[in-house]
Amino acid sequence: MLIWLVAFTLSFIVLGANSDESQTYVDVGQFFGYFLLIWENSIGNINPPTYAFWLTQLDAKSHLKIGAKLVIYFTWFIWFGNQMLILIILLNFLIAVVSQSYENVMNSAMRFKYQQRCSLMRDAAIIISGLGRLTSYTALILQADHSDNGGNGEDWAGFVQTLKSFIRTQNSSVINKFNKAIDATN
Repeated sequence: MLIWLVAFTLSFIVLGANSDESQTYVDVGQFFGYFLLIWENSIGNINPPTYAFWLTQLDAKSHLKIGAKLVIYFTWFIWFGNQMLILIILLNFLIAVVSQSYENVMNSAMRFKYQQRCSLMRDAAIIISGLGRLTSYTALILQADHSDNGGNGEDWAGFVQTLKSFIRTQNSSVINKFNKAIDATN
């Protein structure tokens, strides 16, 4: 975005557009004054271009009349290009990037919440057992990292498969112990 701002700033300097408005930033110099005007336009403070020098050339009976009209039209063309590219396209791109980052944070929020809960339960068990009030402590804590699968709606697929596999293993273990206990009583 900075490259486009500099490019449009240089374009307006060459065309002599907004020369009277750039004087509002007297202490910063011509280039930075133009740059600040382009920056204001890019963040939504939209001001149309001014071209006082070229208007005086149009009013005067000079040989620059046709050239002045071309510069005025070109100034408007550059101004519309600036508005379209910087204000609409690049700011929408910035909004999309921020939205994607927010979505990534929200997707990992549940995993982070459960990690913190597990840590809190472990810390509470340590403190209670240190006070001698914990007679027994049984917990089943499962955590499995899963790789990004492109966001095609299968965010929980890896976690669910891991959980199913763990439950099957534990069920078969319990069934084997149960069968051994039944065989031992016969």
